[in-house]
Amino acid sequence: MDHWRWALPSTPVSLATLGLVSASAELTVTDSKTGAREGIAAIYESTRHEFGQGYAVFRPARRVA
Repeated sequence: MDHWRWALPSTPVSLATLGLVSASAELTVTDSKTGAREGIAAIYESTRHEFGQGYAVFRPARRVA
C-alpha cells in the first residue's frame, strides 16, 4: 500500500457505518467534479514513504475531496 485514504463523515455515524464508508471503492477514486459525497464532509489521503530496511512512515495528510 503506497497511500491510505479515509473519509470524515459530516454527522456522527455508528462504527459499522464507518467501516462500510472506509471500505468503499469510491474513496480510491478522486473526482474533482463531484467533490465529497453526501454525508461525507471530506476525504483525506496520506502517502507512505519507505526508507531504510523496510521502515516506513505516513506523510502528513492532504485533503483530496
